Amino acid sequence: MFRTSLLLFFGSLCAVSIAWAQSAPRVMKLTLDARGAPPVKDYSIPEFKIRATQYYSDNGAGVGYSWVDGRQYSIATPKAAEVLHTAAGEVTYVDADGGLHTLRAGDVLFIAPDKPYTARDGKNYTHQYVVFPLALPKDSKLAQMQNLRPSELKATDFESGPLVGTHVYFKGDRGVTVFAWRPAATGSVDSATENEYIAITAGSGQIVEGKATTSFSAGDTLLVRKGASYTWSGNRVEAVCVKF
Repeated sequence: MFRTSLLLFFGSLCAVSIAWAQSAPRVMKLTLDARGAPPVKDYSIPEFKIRATQYYSDNGAGVGYSWVDGRQYSIATPKAAEVLHTAAGEVTYVDADGGLHTLRAGDVLFIAPDKPYTARDGKNYTHQYVVFPLALPKDSKLAQMQNLRPSELKATDFESGPLVGTHVYFKGDRGVTVFAWRPAATGSVDSATENEYIAITAGSGQIVEGKATTSFSAGDTLLVRKGASYTWSGNRVEAVCVKF
């Protein structure tokens, strides 16, 4: 059982860690009708509707989906960090200091562990998420909630590397890295050494794995599993990525 801090269900939502179907591709756009996607479970409580599932887990991290609609969620104190990518609808998160973070389609939010928060005014809100271990020292300056917007970064904020422009936001436990990515127009990877959650925030393109082509555009979320060999092409693509 993998315990996730997904949008509170009496403190935390416990999602079953479901092994990816053997037939599922290693490069996949995260949608509920995708091949290998697990069934959605209902965690609704009075005054708040919650449906969620987990696509995949590995190395202490989990990738999943949730949908919520209602006035307010209960307080949560997550034990894992989370990066979520809003697919549709609207919701407002309230951090431990009372700060408001309203999310709409396309927004990407980081939530640090070990601090309580609430979320309110859910309006047919959907997101894809990744949770991962992150042990913070008591004197950590990392903000509890942080909107991740690659478009606001300057060209000088990015370092060139094998996958071209990357900007590391921070590194978590077990080799987890959260970073902004501005890839070259074309490229390839021969047997990925890590899993990668990719929230596309701008541009469009496609990834080709063997005979399968996955098209993507701003607002889509991709999962590239360890061992995948693929090529990509894109037009002005920006993304927030989590390697785990």
